Amino acid sequence: MINFKQSAFILALSTASAFAQNPITDNHLNAQVAGYKAAFTCSSTFNGGKSVEQINREDLAGIYPAYREALQALPDAVINHQEKYVTASYSDVMPPRIVVWREHLGCVQVPIGSTLEDSKHMPRIDIEKPAEKNAPWPVGNQTGSYGNERLNKIIHDAFDSKTYGDGTYTTAVLVTTPDEMLGEEYRDGFNMRTSHRTWSVAKSIAATVIGAAVMEDIVDVKKPANIAAWNRPGDPRGDITLENLLNMTSGLHHNRAGNRTDDVYFGGALMSDWSTGLSLEAKPGTRWKYANNDTMLAIRSLR
Repeated sequence: MINFKQSAFILALSTASAFAQNPITDNHLNAQVAGYKAAFTCSSTFNGGKSVEQINREDLAGIYPAYREALQALPDAVINHQEKYVTASYSDVMPPRIVVWREHLGCVQVPIGSTLEDSKHMPRIDIEKPAEKNAPWPVGNQTGSYGNERLNKIIHDAFDSKTYGDGTYTTAVLVTTPDEMLGEEYRDGFNMRTSHRTWSVAKSIAATVIGAAVMEDIVDVKKPANIAAWNRPGDPRGDITLENLLNMTSGLHHNRAGNRTDDVYFGGALMSDWSTGLSLEAKPGTRWKYANNDTMLAIRSLR
């Protein structure tokens, strides 16, 4: 005879096993993979100026293991150079995944199921681009050797795929102070104008933007984050401060450290829907856990 605790334990094991084997449907996985392919192709084309060969070799290789089989099976992304968007098909009954490039804003996905007509509603901005200065990068548009041969040797060795780790693939190295460039080198096919995917370096960029807002007295990191969905009376998430989000001590539930946010990154889901709906699993400020959502929420609060 199995008691309640044993039954619950068996059910938990069964549920965990089923989730591990098939966490999402094949159709949704294909939609995410198509979004991945379209998003990387769009940004690499219209931001990075890369060829299709470069994109396939450098941006669509080494991806999540769970995506690899579907990525190979799905059709290639289609680039519309004139109207600056990319589509990637994945279903006979659903529209392709669509990623649109916008001046000053870069590439953005429309949600799964959206059409090209829907993408026309994406907001755009019109700002004047500052003229480039005839000065060394990062202030201007000049590159070159900087005379430090010891440093140049260290930089150059980063491109041999073995000095700093077997199989490493370096595309650019820059060493700079706030005032001047000390050294730089690029792999063939890359230059100072080739955009690079930042991945989680974007978290540091986000924190820097918020730091600038603090200096301008726009925000106070000690105060509760400005998340409208948490402002209801009695919602304990209203105690989460902007500092908690920056420190990744929000206490919000995440499926694991680093919590994968594929539905936002590759599914076109609204971050304001996805991340604001998380519940607490710890008191804010008492537990650190690496989390993509915390950084996205911090920037949402600033916005």
